Amino acid sequence: MPKVKGGIGPNQRLRDERLRRGWSQQEVADLIGTTANNVSRWELGTTSPDPFFRAKLCDLFGLPAAELGLPPTKAFSTHLPSLQTASVIPVPHLKKAEGTFKETNNTGGKAIYDSAVPVVGRRALFGRASLLQRLQHILCETGPSTMLALHGLPGVGKTALATELAHNAAIRDYFPDGILWAALGTSPHSIRVLSRWGTILGISTAQAELLTDTAAWTQAIRSLIDARRVLIILDDAWQSQDIQPFLVGGPHCAYLITTRHPEVATRFAHNRVVLVEELSLDDGVRLLVELAPEMLASDQQILLDLVQAVGGLPLALVLMGNHLRVHTYSRQPGRMLRAIATLRNPEERLKLAQPGDPFDSPSTRSSSVVSLQTVIGVSDYALNKHNRQSLHALACLPPKPNTFSEEAALAIADIEGETLDTLCDSGLLESRGSGRYTLHQTIVDYARTQGTHLQAEKRIVAYFLAMVQSENKNGEQLERESENILAAFQLACQHKNWHGLVRGITAFAPFLASRGMYPIVKPYLLKARLALVQPHNASTADSASVYFHLGRIADFQGAYHEADELYATGWEYVQSSGDEELMVLLLAYWGEMLSNAGRYQRGEQVLLEGLQLSQALGYKQQACIFLKNLGEVAVSLGNYAQATSYHQQGLALARELEYWELVSILLQNLAAHQAWHGNFQQAEVSYRESLTYARNIGHLQRCSAALSGLGFALLRQQRFSEAETYLQESLTLARKIRSPVRTGCVLQNLGILKSEQGNYAAAEAFLQESLDVATAIGHTWLMSETLYYRGELLLKQQHIQEAQTVFEQASQQAREQKEQELIALTAFGLARVLWKRGEARQAEAFAEESLALFRKMEHEQAERVAAWLQGMH
Repeated sequence: MPKVKGGIGPNQRLRDERLRRGWSQQEVADLIGTTANNVSRWELGTTSPDPFFRAKLCDLFGLPAAELGLPPTKAFSTHLPSLQTASVIPVPHLKKAEGTFKETNNTGGKAIYDSAVPVVGRRALFGRASLLQRLQHILCETGPSTMLALHGLPGVGKTALATELAHNAAIRDYFPDGILWAALGTSPHSIRVLSRWGTILGISTAQAELLTDTAAWTQAIRSLIDARRVLIILDDAWQSQDIQPFLVGGPHCAYLITTRHPEVATRFAHNRVVLVEELSLDDGVRLLVELAPEMLASDQQILLDLVQAVGGLPLALVLMGNHLRVHTYSRQPGRMLRAIATLRNPEERLKLAQPGDPFDSPSTRSSSVVSLQTVIGVSDYALNKHNRQSLHALACLPPKPNTFSEEAALAIADIEGETLDTLCDSGLLESRGSGRYTLHQTIVDYARTQGTHLQAEKRIVAYFLAMVQSENKNGEQLERESENILAAFQLACQHKNWHGLVRGITAFAPFLASRGMYPIVKPYLLKARLALVQPHNASTADSASVYFHLGRIADFQGAYHEADELYATGWEYVQSSGDEELMVLLLAYWGEMLSNAGRYQRGEQVLLEGLQLSQALGYKQQACIFLKNLGEVAVSLGNYAQATSYHQQGLALARELEYWELVSILLQNLAAHQAWHGNFQQAEVSYRESLTYARNIGHLQRCSAALSGLGFALLRQQRFSEAETYLQESLTLARKIRSPVRTGCVLQNLGILKSEQGNYAAAEAFLQESLDVATAIGHTWLMSETLYYRGELLLKQQHIQEAQTVFEQASQQAREQKEQELIALTAFGLARVLWKRGEARQAEAFAEESLALFRKMEHEQAERVAAWLQGMH
């Protein structure tokens, strides 16, 4: 990574003064109009503030430069004198033209309205009402000599907003002496604009001939405006020095400038700087429909996609709306589809053009047509070659709302910190919080049409794959960088870096699994699998990893047959590769999958083999997983004492290792044991502790499971309202992470809750949905248990025949899978059904079987069955 040159050593004094006041770097930055990145660099000593910001720092802290550890500064001017302190430039005496002013306003003069103010249009009206109100408040209610600056991306509508304000009735009432407008652009014609203002103010031709330079014109107009209240609008300012000649107002005037450059805005307006954001999705759709009404009948998702494709940029939406209007007026479906297809293509969007418009900024108004390409190109070509190449390199990263760190930017573009500052000052690169940056979608689209950047792409792959494999990574960092990491995977595929891709996905897998995002990487793994069958790409270690993770995805989605085949193929490769750690992991998840699929004996064999291997190799963390999975298999086989032993051993080891994910899981398992014994209050405590760990590590799947278990424990305590709250939260998370098993389980619990409350219709709906989910993924245990609870619901409603049918289906599945708890539950269900049908002997036999199983498990249902049997006699 390139190092910043010109370091001057840490500035401890500046840092101490900031900390003494309890300010963060961001707060200091906001107070003086810069970025937290700059404040950080000044304190680290990698850069020194320029004279402008040295003066601002001294004012802020109330200390001389030396006491802030800053180099002494000479008398400094911002080059933007305040209206009260502007220096007086000697000019020839000017006589005010007689008859120019009407005695109708507070100054005795005639209101002046510059003819250069553009005609008002509709574009600024969409989604700008609150912003216009805010700007009006700043101009009219913050006192005299207001300086207000609007900045934002090219095409965001700054000129449109300024035009709207110039025509606003309240603004014109507050500035009764008029409005002056200057269109600056990249090469402002100062004397031409000032002479026009002079004509408006009444300067005669003879007087004008005496004014030979810009400074003379500035002073002359200042003397004519004098004490009048005028709003001066300077549109599309590119450099601070370009503004200087137009500071002609008196103490009652106000200024509004628009600029693409945040640095220019900050120097001019200090703390009255307003960022003009892009339109929201809703406002963007409204604008498209306004311009192309025929689109109102189209699929709403198409409109949302088009707005998102240009990041809500108003100019882009206007260009697209005009294009759609032309191609939809005939109402021909084929033509509409072709128009939409054109707009989905970034290169075609950039080329969309329309004749020059009064709302276009001065920097592009000279063009006969306006397009995104020309509007963005003006800013792009204002950069030098090095900065332009740096911008284009950063555009290889995903666009806004994604962000990237300063460290990543420096590494990927191979640049120094000052280049980032320049790109931010240009308005093309946006600062997003401390040490984070982003690029708008249209900027990215433009940059990517300017050529390929293979080296930058390779650096993205190297940087982010190294990040996910680093021992210092954490969940918060991976969350923040997830879009960039996935982009690195995509680029790794394009560059055929299969080894790097597989290693990266392997390292990223735990994070993906915890967020329910595992399926997102499936396309990359499939590409890697296809490539690895080629002889020159062959690698048994990589192939083993690919099949393992594909198996994990199938397992996660409940596709157990597919997962079994993938794990089996992965096992063949991993044995050849000799990767012991992967061997252990594969056995752990393979055994767990077999257990979930109801293949308990085979699953137990695989898990025992894995436990022995992990213990022999000293892999304690993997041993935790095996103990957890073996305990779950023991539960399914009815070996409850063994299950509790496995889970207690696993929990102790997980706590020792601070393996918080496993701590959370094992606490849930032990809570289930406590619930079986009827200790629902103790189970509640364990579930709550499990939930705390799950939330601390941000593991959504574990959170959903803990919430579901907690809800079940509460409903068994008749605390129905609390139970429903937790269960609904669990369901929301389960659906968010797209986990069918988790979704089916919590739907089942909601069905039980509604049944307990007597809301049989709702209970039936939840249980049916749970059964549908279980059937779709072939989850036999979930199917059997849900059928049992459905039978209980039918029995409560006295639907005896239907209840018997459902109990028999559940019993058959439970016996096939040797699920001891379910065998006992369904046997008791059948006993009660048969008793109601008068078949006492068969009823008693089923009840006796149920009681024997429950007693063996020390299950809380044993007392209930025993009491029922006693009641038979």
